[in-house]
Amino acid sequence: MNSKGIVALKDTKNLCYKCLRKKDKVHQIRIGGSGYGSAFDNFSTSLQLCDECFSESQKGNPIWDMETVYGQMHFGEYTKKSDYPKDKIVDEYIDQRYRYDDEMYEYLSGLPLESRELVYNSNSYGACADYNMKPQDWIDYQLDELPHKKCRQYGFYSPQEKLAYKERFPNCECVSINKYKDGSQGSSCPYGAFGDENGNVSLNIADECYMCDSYKPREGDIKIIDEVTEYYKHEKDRLIHMLQYASTRLRELENDVEKYIDKHGR
Repeated sequence: MNSKGIVALKDTKNLCYKCLRKKDKVHQIRIGGSGYGSAFDNFSTSLQLCDECFSESQKGNPIWDMETVYGQMHFGEYTKKSDYPKDKIVDEYIDQRYRYDDEMYEYLSGLPLESRELVYNSNSYGACADYNMKPQDWIDYQLDELPHKKCRQYGFYSPQEKLAYKERFPNCECVSINKYKDGSQGSSCPYGAFGDENGNVSLNIADECYMCDSYKPREGDIKIIDEVTEYYKHEKDRLIHMLQYASTRLRELENDVEKYIDKHGR
């Protein structure tokens, strides 16, 4: 159970997902999986709304009409299939989404947390419906209160791992900024954690910081490693060593070839 006392819904018969009230009648809304470019790409789900909430959700646009529109990939211009050039109706060349895709997604995102659990977890199916969690676990996870062990069982980063990455990575002595020859840069540590170009955390989580025994608070500025400068330094040292090695061997060879053979072999 989470600290907010939000409990997964069990009896959902005639329950409105928006106002969470039981009604004599509710609208059953089924959302089928759409295509590339849609918030419902390979994701199907369902919800139910009472008359009042259904009418309120439709103000401005009939968002639950489920009209499918098509458009060229990445251009964001969508039209009905009947109006789209027939030679362009090829899956790999077009986006497919609902006419009110964004409005539908925004509405679902604004539902109470226990209703979002139903929409995004319990009622969902399809290739992108990848939670498959126990209802209460899903709610606790969204609130960052699901225990570390359970998070790992589901294959998710735990709140403890996220916090360790956020608090430790930007301040660790082991982290350095790496400047590459193409002008780009990023940050990393020798133990596998990565961050953004300024040494801060990135959008992706690095779980290496959690329980890392090499963490040490940084004193002073973060180290900056220039790829070109470092390459030049190491390559120059290597070549100097090779020259010293070759010149020493050459002197030994010229001084006494038989002794050289005995010492270094054939």
